This record gives sequence, structure tokens and C-alpha cells, in this order.
Amino acid sequence: MKEYQTIRDTSPLSLKVLNDQLRLLWYRVKNITEKDIRPDSINENHYKDNSISGGKIKEASIDTAHIKDAAIDNAKIKDASITNAKIANAEITEAKIAEAAIGTAHIKDLAVTKAKIANAAIDEAKIADAAIGTAKIQDAAITSAKIADATIGTAKIQDAAITSAKIQQSQIENAHIKHGAIEQAHIAEGAVGSLQVAEGAIGDAHISRISADKLDAGTVNTTKVTIASGDNRFVISGRKLQIFDQIDTQLYERIMLGIDESNNSALVLRGSDGQT
Repeated sequence: MKEYQTIRDTSPLSLKVLNDQLRLLWYRVKNITEKDIRPDSINENHYKDNSISGGKIKEASIDTAHIKDAAIDNAKIKDASITNAKIANAEITEAKIAEAAIGTAHIKDLAVTKAKIANAAIDEAKIADAAIGTAKIQDAAITSAKIADATIGTAKIQDAAITSAKIQQSQIENAHIKHGAIEQAHIAEGAVGSLQVAEGAIGDAHISRISADKLDAGTVNTTKVTIASGDNRFVISGRKLQIFDQIDTQLYERIMLGIDESNNSALVLRGSDGQT
């Protein structure tokens, strides 16, 4: 298009030239292209509100400088369109995270340290069965208040771990003592008195020697007990008192006082031959 010219001549020819220029101008305005627009000649005042649709905007032509602060709200963001690469480091604060929005899948393994756990925040429901091993229990951390009644079984007690200091006096009863478990080494000298020995409990095998001064009453039944001298020449047995003589190694009766074979009381004195 030619530059604007002032037409001062009003002759028909000049008017015709003016008319031609106006017709050309109308045509050019009607068919205006980007070549006809001077650079930086169109500003925001030339646009009608809501006149620019998405189809009029070239892909990747809008950068951060074209977006007004706080102009993009939730409704302007497509679901799942914000990826990790779009979020700057340390840009997500507590205020940006909804309550209960972080699930286990969002937490990296070993990412939760002691500093991230509030005091008293872990209760029984947070601890899996058998999750606490001995390495997690501090020495002397388990007190009697932490042990339920009757929870310690024999399998939990180490051999020889219970000493006399751990047993109260008079706490051991018959039911706690295994049959045959008490040996001589466990019985103190003089600890067993007459009250501790049941009637008829002492048999022949329990008596190694007894002196005559231990017999202070009662009757010695000679049908059960034979009284004899060391050389067996004086014998009281049954209903007889017998005195024997000895020839070589043979003993023979010389005197008998008692009940004879005929069930008669008798005193028998024999000769030196043992017959007369």
C-alpha cells in the first residue's frame, strides 16, 4: 500500500484516484494478513474479552512470563498433568498436603527416621506380632509391671537361673519337689527328727548298728529274735535257753531251760558226750 497522500485537486481525475485508493484500502483491510501488521503494533487493548480461544494459540508459545501470578487454579490443571519434573525441590509444604493424602506407597523404604516419629506416637496397633526382637529391648527395660501374671513358663527360665535368693521362705511345697530329688547332700546334719520320720518307715536295710542302751521299754520276742553269744555257745531262741559245749568244731547242747518238744517246762542237763 502506498503512503497516504493528500489530494487537493478536486478534478474528476483526482477524485477518481482518491476513489481508487479507498477501494484498494477497503480490499486490503478486508483481506489483511500478518504481513500487513507492523511488529509490536497490536497490544492487549485491541483484543475483545474472551475473543482468543485455544485454537488461536500456537502450541508451546506460552511460557511463565505470559502467566499472571495466581492466575492458574485447580480448575485450570488437568488431572495427573503435574509430574515430578514440574515440581521444584522443597516446593511442597505441609499446607499443600491434604490430611490422610500420603499412603504407604508414597513413603520410600527406610525414609521414616526417629526424628519423624513423635513421642508416644507408636501404639500397640502399629507394632506387628513378633516384630520386637531382643536387640530392640534395652537392658533392664522390662520391669515387673511389664510382665503379666503367669506369663513366664519353664521354657523362659534358664537352667540354674533361680537361686535361693530368688525364693521366698516357705514357698516350696511338696508339689514342687520331684520324687527322689532330695539326696543326702541336700539334708543338713541333725535336720531329720522323730517328727519327720513316718511310723514303720525305718526297715532293716536302714539300720546299720544299734546298741542295747537304745532299748528302754517293750519286749524282745525271742521267736523273732535270737540272742546269742559271740561264739554261739549261749543262745536264747524261741522258748529255750541253751548252753552248748564244743568238741573240736562241733557244738552240742549241755543245758536247756525252757519248753521242750512235748510242750512241757523242763530243765535238761546232758553229759559231756551230749547224749546222756
